[in-house]
Amino acid sequence: MAMTEREATVEISAEEARQADIDRDGCLRLLSSQQVGRLVYNAAEPEIRPMNYVMVDDEIFMRVDRPMELPSRVVFEVDQIDATDRQGWSVIVHGTAVVAPLMSEDIEPLEHLEPWAEGAMLWTVRIRIEEVSGRWVRAGRTDPTFDDRGYV
Repeated sequence: MAMTEREATVEISAEEARQADIDRDGCLRLLSSQQVGRLVYNAAEPEIRPMNYVMVDDEIFMRVDRPMELPSRVVFEVDQIDATDRQGWSVIVHGTAVVAPLMSEDIEPLEHLEPWAEGAMLWTVRIRIEEVSGRWVRAGRTDPTFDDRGYV
């Protein structure tokens, strides 16, 4: 079930705000509502990789076809943008990454994770969420008579 920005930012309605921070619970609900995010880490060069994922017990899980060399600290970003209504949100996670072989006890919690890439996907990447922050943004003017749908 997709969550709207109104559900994620309880204290501020979309009509009142142009930008709003999303609280931790809202961030976790938004993370749970999506399937693809961006894994960000430093290697020889900074890397950003789109990854399918699933949330299990407030942790982010991904499946990969081979062990990844990741630093212990990573960033994971998820967003949703509505270009027509010119609004969207972004959630950023800072956490500890653990790469491990897929274990039999992982199969059931990860059954809804269907990687798009081909391969056996016998390894997991788990991010333990240490910090999470989110931001909701809505473009537009404050003049209620202005219709901004035809303008960029």
